[in-house]
Amino acid sequence: LPGRPPGRGALPGAGAFRDLELGYTEGKTENTINRKTGTAEHPRQLERVPSGVRFRFEIVYNTFDDGKKEEHLTAVRKAMRLLEDDYLGGQGSRGYGKITFHEARLTRKTIADYEGNNERREVEAAFLG
Repeated sequence: LPGRPPGRGALPGAGAFRDLELGYTEGKTENTINRKTGTAEHPRQLERVPSGVRFRFEIVYNTFDDGKKEEHLTAVRKAMRLLEDDYLGGQGSRGYGKITFHEARLTRKTIADYEGNNERREVEAAFLG
């Protein structure tokens, strides 16, 4: 691992872990406490996205002439709401992975838009209500 001193054990040191972090993640070291002896056991390092980080998110939905557009958009809306009440990834019981969608909008692009100015037109300003 980058930054890992030679001859160390299987777990990289804090510096090595920090070298592997992306700009929007942080390392967190955890362990368990043996209640009989009061000693720390099973140290482990996790990489997580800190609270408050914002990501851009986009879903592209192609509309076909199957008459199911509203049904599909209702399902997408429901899935996004369910995600806000659940979590992404592991350790959700510890509060990791909670997400909120901000400023979710529904926009539309037609073939004419692609042939013209290539801009989206807003259809619904508050997609999640």
